[in-house]
Amino acid sequence: MSKRKKKRSTPKERFDLNSVIVAGTVIKLWGRGEDVFARLRVSTRRKIEEAEDNFVSYVNLRFPEGEVQGNPVSLSPGVQVRIAGFLTHTSYHERILKFLDAAGAKDFLEGVSEEDLSAWRSINFLRRNAMLNVLGIHWIGSDAEFGKGKLAENKENNNVSLEGVVARVWEYRYKEGVHTFARLACYDRWTPIVSGVKDHFGRPRRKPHYLTVKLPDGKAGGVPVKLEKKMRVRVTGKMADQGERVTLREKLLDMGSESIIQLMARLPNADKMGEISAQQASLHIEAEALIVYSRSKKGLGS
Repeated sequence: MSKRKKKRSTPKERFDLNSVIVAGTVIKLWGRGEDVFARLRVSTRRKIEEAEDNFVSYVNLRFPEGEVQGNPVSLSPGVQVRIAGFLTHTSYHERILKFLDAAGAKDFLEGVSEEDLSAWRSINFLRRNAMLNVLGIHWIGSDAEFGKGKLAENKENNNVSLEGVVARVWEYRYKEGVHTFARLACYDRWTPIVSGVKDHFGRPRRKPHYLTVKLPDGKAGGVPVKLEKKMRVRVTGKMADQGERVTLREKLLDMGSESIIQLMARLPNADKMGEISAQQASLHIEAEALIVYSRSKKGLGS
């Protein structure tokens, strides 16, 4: 009798960590489609209420259909809350007119020729940022909470745990030194499934969430770290934002469009593009500890 071949079972999916708890004050609310969004003022010193603006970051929250785990929420500006959730990335387009307004240069397009004016007004800049999707909420000062449990007993005010694969590494130079940034591809349990596509184990193929991590002065918890593409890492840290001034020239050149370069070349006031700048901030995870799971020839240090 021939022996039957034992059918191999499909390995279970393993998901990356993507867990955030933040506390702070709601400063703004708005709706988009069926969802409700809020901006939370969060202390980078892990206080519930932060008096000094230098130690504040602003985290955008998403409440799907205005609810938390099926419970409609009541919110208004000034309310203090503790939030549990997971991070995703968002991409959106910013009109050049909005950039010029923020830069205090609304009259810049007055020097553009009539033939090019329509093309200039149609320029949109791609912006990326992080969004905290809410799984649990506790109204500070009360026992009320929904969703992910026991937030009322939780003392964490700005804590992130994240895993992912390094997709990109870059540096940001400032007066005192150089910060390292990395974009992680995070395959958490909330990543969307690509329809009709399987991986080599027969499991669903997923689209990752791309999230940005900052290593202040190239260090995590004071330890120098050398990151490389395709490393798989675990990061522990806090939510923060990086503000920088960006010039109109930099924004236009970053688009990598030949037609935009031609528009720039025809400008009579082209020299002003390097003088027009606006402050922009991007939300990220500031690493306080980092583990490299994958083996690297150079190890952790530089």
